[in-house]
Amino acid sequence: MSPPAALTIGEARPNVPRARFIVGTIFLVCLFFAVGYVILRIRLLSEPLLLACVPWLLPLWILWGVYMSLALVISAYANMFLPRTPVAVDEAITYVAFGALGGGVLGPMEVIALGLPIRNQRVVIAFTGVVAAFIAGLLVFWVWLVCRYYRGPAGEAAGANNVA
Repeated sequence: MSPPAALTIGEARPNVPRARFIVGTIFLVCLFFAVGYVILRIRLLSEPLLLACVPWLLPLWILWGVYMSLALVISAYANMFLPRTPVAVDEAITYVAFGALGGGVLGPMEVIALGLPIRNQRVVIAFTGVVAAFIAGLLVFWVWLVCRYYRGPAGEAAGANNVA
């Protein structure tokens, strides 16, 4: 006997309007960049020449916001356009990509880079590269997610060769 099929997003959330996901995602993306701006602005008030001394801090901080926003956008995209995606995958996006990696790995790395008096450019550049690699990993995961769970209007899979 085969195991029961995993509950999909379409089955778990059949009547949730797309507008809810769109508005929620836009709000949270704006919130990430606003909070990042306020924290960076407070840090620059205490040390106005910080970005002149360590110019890689700004791309590092912006890329963290991009990573967190991208995790939210992928989750919202799965909820709106990929109803055959298992709920476990959506929860993994939320708990692993957003929580554990974004908040548990990259968040403290950002705090270390912004909070401690790091004057070594190489450390900040390495941190920026790590965040960029995580963003690339999220983009690859998003492509895999679409290729795996997308079904077009006629029911064909993404990337299917429809040659007559």
